[in-house]
Amino acid sequence: LALTNNAQALFDIADSLLIDLEDQLGIDANTLQAAIDLATTVDDFSLSGSLTVAGGAGDDLVAVVGNIGGSVVVSLVTATAMGGNAFAMDGQSRTGGRGTVGGGISVVGDGQADIVSITATQVRLSASVALGGGMNQFLLDNSTVGGGLSFVGGANNDEVTLRTSTVTGHVAIALGNGDLNRAFLTSTDTQRLTLGSLSLTGGLGTEMVLGALTVRHTASIWTGGGPDMVTLGAVVSGPTSVGGSLTIDTGEGNDNVTLQANVAHSLVLALGAGNDVLELLTSMIGHNATIDAGNGNANVLIGATNVGFFLYVFASLGDDQVTLTTTDARAAYLFGGPGDDEVTVDAATLAAIDFLFRTEFEP
Repeated sequence: LALTNNAQALFDIADSLLIDLEDQLGIDANTLQAAIDLATTVDDFSLSGSLTVAGGAGDDLVAVVGNIGGSVVVSLVTATAMGGNAFAMDGQSRTGGRGTVGGGISVVGDGQADIVSITATQVRLSASVALGGGMNQFLLDNSTVGGGLSFVGGANNDEVTLRTSTVTGHVAIALGNGDLNRAFLTSTDTQRLTLGSLSLTGGLGTEMVLGALTVRHTASIWTGGGPDMVTLGAVVSGPTSVGGSLTIDTGEGNDNVTLQANVAHSLVLALGAGNDVLELLTSMIGHNATIDAGNGNANVLIGATNVGFFLYVFASLGDDQVTLTTTDARAAYLFGGPGDDEVTVDAATLAAIDFLFRTEFEP
C-alpha cells in the first residue's frame, strides 16, 4: 500500500529501506505510475481523519506520503519466515518536502525483521514503535514529535537512528536482548538533535554513538551485559549537552566509553565488572562527578574537564590506572582497591584542584 501519487517516490523510499520493488515484488515503475495516474489527479495525498493500516500474510511495504489530520496506526504482522515488513512515513517525497500527522503514530511489528522510518514529518502528539523478535531497524530523521517517542525491540539485534530531529517529550529506547544492538543519536554541524529527556537501554552487547545531541532534562543509559562501546559528543559539532543529570551504566563486560559532554547537574558513570576503558575529555560538569570503575583492570583518563563541586573515582578490585590532566574541581577523591593501582595527576590539575585525596594508589 502506497499513499502517494508518484511512483518514483515509492521506489526511492523502498531503496532507502533496502527493498527492491522490481526485483523482489515484480513492480515496474512505469506500470505503477500509469495506475496511479489513472486513479488520482491530485498533487498531494491528504486525509482529514485518522489512518489505520493492517498488514496481512506475507511481506508488506507501507509508504505514506502526505498529510494525515488524525493519527496513524500501523500493524505489521505475519511476515514470511525469511522476510519482513516495512513502514515509511515519508514527508520529504511530497510537494514542499514535509508531511504532517495531526495526532500520533503507532507501529506494531511481529516476530520477523521490521523496518520503520519517519522522515521530514511533523507529528503533533507522540510516536511509538514496538517491533518483534527479528532484526529490526528504526529511523527518525529531520522530523518533529510534539510528545514523547518510544521504541521497543525484541529478542534479536536492533538498530535505532535518531538524526537532526526534535522530540519535545521523553524518549525511551529499549533495544532488546540481542548481542549486537546499535543506537545512533546524531546531529550535523548545522542541525541538532534535541530531546526532552532520554532513557536508553541496550542488550547483551551494544554500540551507542550519541554525537552532539541536546537533552533538555535528564539522560540515562544502560547497556547491559557484554562488551559495549559508548561514544558521546563529536569533534565537529560539539559536545553533548544535558540540562539535568547524566547516568551511564555499562554493566558487566569489557566496555569502552568516550565522553565529551556539558552536564548541568551531576554525572554518574558505572563501568561494572570487566577490563574497561573510560575517557572523559573536554567536559563541564555542573555539580559532582562520580566514576565507579568496577572490578577488573580499568583505565580511566580524565582530561580538560571542569567539575563544579566534587570528583570521585572508585577503582575497586583489579590493576587500575587513573590519569588526571588539566582537570579542575573543588576537591577530588581517588579511591584505589585490591590490586596494583596507579594514579597520575599532572601539575595543572594539582594547581587547579583545591583539595586532593587519594588512597590505595601507587605512587
